Amino acid sequence: MISYDTWKIVRLIGSGSFGSVYEIEQESLNLTYRAALKVISIPGKESEVEALRNTGMDEKSISVYFQSEAEEIVHEIEIMSRLKGITNIVSIEDHRVIPHENGIGYDILIRMELLNSLNSYMKDQPLTEDDVIRLGIDLTSALERCENQNIIHRDIKPDNIFISD
Repeated sequence: MISYDTWKIVRLIGSGSFGSVYEIEQESLNLTYRAALKVISIPGKESEVEALRNTGMDEKSISVYFQSEAEEIVHEIEIMSRLKGITNIVSIEDHRVIPHENGIGYDILIRMELLNSLNSYMKDQPLTEDDVIRLGIDLTSALERCENQNIIHRDIKPDNIFISD
């Protein structure tokens, strides 16, 4: 069961090849705060461990291999943290790295602002010409800001475009 401090899971928003995203909430002084929680498990499947064992790797080498993968993701989180507060780029609030009890792998939990996916938004209302123009300007602005930080996104697609209130 996934838990993140005093936050409660409300619902699964979506999942893909790189983890699952949940809507989470926290109550304090009669106010409800909402956020998104991305959960990345390394390895994603037990078959990944078995595949490494089949190549002759021992348990220590397998553990080091997955630690290296986790460190790469944490490095990406650090890069995203530098972009916190920049308009048109999702803000990462904090994260946790939880080692698996068996010593092989990690769960990485990333709390970020809760946004609406472009696909969900378009289901509820069609985009106007002005919406498309504004979206194009916002996307190019975000990509330009990334480029200024020497960051290349490499995965621009509707599933990775979000709309704020």
